[in-house]
Amino acid sequence: MVGNGQRATGNREEIRIRMTGRWWRAVVCTVLLAALLAAPSGAWAEKRDLDDNNLAAYLQLFNQVLEKLQSGYYDTEKIKPGILIRAALEGMLESLDDPYTRLQTPEDYKDMQVKTQGKFGGVGMVIEKEDTAIRVVYPIAGTPAFNAGIQPGDLIIQIDGAPTDTLDVAGAADQLRGTPGTDVAIVMIHGKKRQDVTLKRASIPIESTNVDTIDTAEGIYYIRLKDFSEHSARDMEGALSDITKKGVSALILDLRNNPGGLLDAASEISDLFVDTGLIVYTKGRLPNQNRVFPSSKRKEFTDFPLVVLTNGNTASGAEIVAGAIRDSGRGILVGTKTFGKGVVQSVYDHLILDYAVNVTTAQYFTPSGVCIHKKGIAPDIEVEQPPMSKEIQDALYKVRGEDVVLEFSKTRDGFTDDDVKDLMTTLKTKKIDLPEPYLRYLLKEQFMRKKGKNVVFDLDTDIQLQRAVQIARITLRMFRGSQTQNPSSVPTVLR
Repeated sequence: MVGNGQRATGNREEIRIRMTGRWWRAVVCTVLLAALLAAPSGAWAEKRDLDDNNLAAYLQLFNQVLEKLQSGYYDTEKIKPGILIRAALEGMLESLDDPYTRLQTPEDYKDMQVKTQGKFGGVGMVIEKEDTAIRVVYPIAGTPAFNAGIQPGDLIIQIDGAPTDTLDVAGAADQLRGTPGTDVAIVMIHGKKRQDVTLKRASIPIESTNVDTIDTAEGIYYIRLKDFSEHSARDMEGALSDITKKGVSALILDLRNNPGGLLDAASEISDLFVDTGLIVYTKGRLPNQNRVFPSSKRKEFTDFPLVVLTNGNTASGAEIVAGAIRDSGRGILVGTKTFGKGVVQSVYDHLILDYAVNVTTAQYFTPSGVCIHKKGIAPDIEVEQPPMSKEIQDALYKVRGEDVVLEFSKTRDGFTDDDVKDLMTTLKTKKIDLPEPYLRYLLKEQFMRKKGKNVVFDLDTDIQLQRAVQIARITLRMFRGSQTQNPSSVPTVLR
């Protein structure tokens, strides 16, 4: 969902005015509806043609059908008003054939607020569904889950005594989240061992950016941008300021698997990189949805080459950033075509029963005037990342489950090429077939864990990143060459 900082996308002030006055609007609507329903049944009987704009007639039809169901349908458990009307609302929204216009339950809305505000009460694990259990993708550094020694690949089979076999990821996340300071008991399977763990929930900040150095000598840095929440632009500016002080010469900006978020955040982050022309503009039915976001022409972070990584899960706000960088010539896009979500949602909250509704109210356009909705943005240089095979996944789970790398790391501060060879031999004796690059990743993961950190990137297994680094080095040499001839030159993209 792309939003514009006024609760995802809507005009906050307008929404508040609407909701402040809803008490008298509700009275008027009630009176009008009562009058419509009290009218003689023949009032519209004479008008046989089904005019799709005849709201009053269809409201009466809806009420008549609802009344017949409630008075005569045989299964009383299925005709509770809340069940029927929610289904009617969901059906109404589904008829628009727009997956982004949807009803939000109070729980859905609360979850959305958590994502946009950037923190929640929980234990600090990224999880996924795995058959009849919940698998830990990785624990976030510094959180209760990380500090308790939970490992990537561990399976959660119970949460507070309830089995997880029927839970999806959202349901499990709801169970794990809660008020900071409260306990949650989980039962896990680590390798072949069953473990009972009690975690004390804490306030978990959602990191928008991860930063690391790719090549210290060359001054090539890496930033992964995960989302567009209320603090994402501030986090990105802080990260850029930090690497600028350290002497950044080239940057790889990773937008892969970024689902988007707030429109204003996407615009502000684009503005950090783009110092000319437009960033994005939107068009909708309502005047306040026709917005233009120009560059403020700030120059702090525009004097080094930029390579942007994208894939099929680069969506929404991330596509705004990618589109602005590409159209302005500020950087080179590497990877695969983006998702293609070029529409903007307004979130109307404070509805009755604490419901909210997301309504698509505008399309957005890149600086060159292209709406990328359902089309995506093609990279300048296409590089596919082969999916990890199930065999490799299973081998990774087995190595972690048997604590091969964990035991190796206990008495060491790092590893050598000879250590890798010895460990490969150990794995073969255990009949574990794991390619060497993935063993190196596990070693880096474990030694970073000893430092209380997560791995930010992995050049051994990430083919797209490998190519991005090559391109960054080439453009950096070109840029340095142009600076030698003309010290005032700026980075340019050759297409």
